[in-house]
Amino acid sequence: MERHLHRMAALLAAHGVDAVPCHLGQLEYRADGVHVAGRRVDLVHRWFVVNDVLTGADAALPAPLTEAADRGAVCLFTPLENEVYGSKAALALLSDERDRSLFDRSERALIDGLLPWTRLVRDGRTEAAGDRVDLLRYALAHREELVLKASSSHSGLDVLAGWETSAAQWAAAVRAAVDGPVILQRRVRPVAEDFPAPGGGTAEPTVLTWGVFLAGHGYGGTYLRGTTDLDTGVISSGKGGRLGTLFLVDDA
Repeated sequence: MERHLHRMAALLAAHGVDAVPCHLGQLEYRADGVHVAGRRVDLVHRWFVVNDVLTGADAALPAPLTEAADRGAVCLFTPLENEVYGSKAALALLSDERDRSLFDRSERALIDGLLPWTRLVRDGRTEAAGDRVDLLRYALAHREELVLKASSSHSGLDVLAGWETSAAQWAAAVRAAVDGPVILQRRVRPVAEDFPAPGGGTAEPTVLTWGVFLAGHGYGGTYLRGTTDLDTGVISSGKGGRLGTLFLVDDA
């Protein structure tokens, strides 16, 4: 992550923005505001997620920052409140049949069209493929079609693909995940798309994940990850995936 922070700071500097890559613990809180490296900070661009600061010595670091933001001493982008919506556990709430009545017909159609079957790992019965099943037994029996994901992790971390795991390892992981912050999700088999190769080469088959952002005003941009490894289980920079963004061109 440190490498990305320094690269981002260099890109911002090219646009006249004085950005300092730093650890949360390097911030200083004074009467006149927040400081780092002897300079007063106007805005903190947050790159850490809740899981990074839940335990250990770092657990106490977010509180003074959020308190400073609450009293207007510094701007925090993005606030920690957005972690509620960023949690994959929210996908389980959308997918669970017990919550279907909360949505109208068009909303249910949208959920069904975009979201694969997702459940929190719990010992009990649920619906899967139109049947009532014991969730844990179902997970063990359908290993090659399921994936375990930590609800608040990122960057392809804490993901276990059943089809890349032995039956014994999968069973142990499922049992360890019970009642924890972990979701069970149906495997999505991606369809490769032709995408320009690096350096302006010809297009090549690429598996893409599209991260579309919505803000208060509506569409807020798109973040792309892709790989030419068509058999990959998880697309991430750690496994050789490429990162990019989406540019919209007005044909008019």
